[in-house]
Amino acid sequence: QRWRPGDGTTNVGDELNTYLWPRLLPQKFVDIPGVFFGVGTILNDTPPDALRYVVFGAAAGYRGVPKIDNRWHVYFVRDPITSQELGGVTWITDPGILLHHFFQPRHDYAYACSFVPRWDSISSELIEACTHVGIHVIDPRCTVEKVVGEIQSTRLLLTEALHGAIIADTLRVPWVSIYGQRGHERKWAAWCASLEQIWN
Repeated sequence: QRWRPGDGTTNVGDELNTYLWPRLLPQKFVDIPGVFFGVGTILNDTPPDALRYVVFGAAAGYRGVPKIDNRWHVYFVRDPITSQELGGVTWITDPGILLHHFFQPRHDYAYACSFVPRWDSISSELIEACTHVGIHVIDPRCTVEKVVGEIQSTRLLLTEALHGAIIADTLRVPWVSIYGQRGHERKWAAWCASLEQIWN
């Protein structure tokens, strides 16, 4: 069981789990019974009930951290802040960078400027406003292939979604954060800390 939100929503950050892990991990690892926490700010103090938890790059950021016991197998987390909160476990950075195994930077730009809103910010009004000023909107609820392909084809990316920035960084697409919602500052700061950058 790979963790995903239980409310029926989809977004590219969560969908990276279903895209990456079956392609990169041995099948016997993917099929281990329990809950697999991979890409995303998905560690909190109320994990799904399970006999086994595997953490492979996830981060905390919204509601506390889980109580780690012998059911937890933490290989690494996304950032040094999550690491400290879990008692100093190994951290690397966001596993989304593993997309470089499947997608390469491109220079045949279809869009001068694109915008990736968060999945819960996108609306027909937003798309209409961006289109009016010549900004292409990338819907983060689409498939990984579609979102990545459109980011690859962008000269400059504006992004409200953290994984828009992570994908852009991986594909060497210049990006600028466009902050639309409060309450997400911590995960941006934590991800930047994993790259030894300052978020402000």
